[in-house]
Amino acid sequence: MLRCGLITPSFVPPADIRNMRDLTRYRRKLLRDATAEKNRIHKILQDANLKLTTYISDIFGTSGRALLESVNNGEVLDADEVKEKVKTSLKRKVPELLEALDGRMKKHHRMMLGLHLDHLSYVEKQLEKVEFEINQLLEPHLPSVELLITIPGIQKDAAAVILAELGNDMSYFGGDPQI
Repeated sequence: MLRCGLITPSFVPPADIRNMRDLTRYRRKLLRDATAEKNRIHKILQDANLKLTTYISDIFGTSGRALLESVNNGEVLDADEVKEKVKTSLKRKVPELLEALDGRMKKHHRMMLGLHLDHLSYVEKQLEKVEFEINQLLEPHLPSVELLITIPGIQKDAAAVILAELGNDMSYFGGDPQI
């Protein structure tokens, strides 16, 4: 069948595109892992009746993390300590935050919260490394990235995935219908 031309060759992109494909797929997995850890942390906070999300839109931002670390360490915070840990407009919500921190955090909750926070930090560090490598691999393809970004809804991350999955040379494909 091969000699008769009945088998169409498969698309094998260049090594840098294959490497980028591995990294973008791994990045997607790491993002799912980070989301799963964040959901687990939310569940622990709900179970412990800590209502931080009522007053902090992103508990994984700077202020939220500072409060989560304090909760994890078993600290009982007063108004001044909370005000010191939070940034921006949250300083005006100190009484509400104190009330939100008044839950029933048990030893088990703290242990689980610590595990999830540690794992989330690890996953975020891995994400930074992967994103750095993706950016390095994108350097030679910046004109294509810039062109892809002109499409509404496509940003740099999506452009990297498109390049990683399809490559930079469309001549491998027969034309528009095959793509």
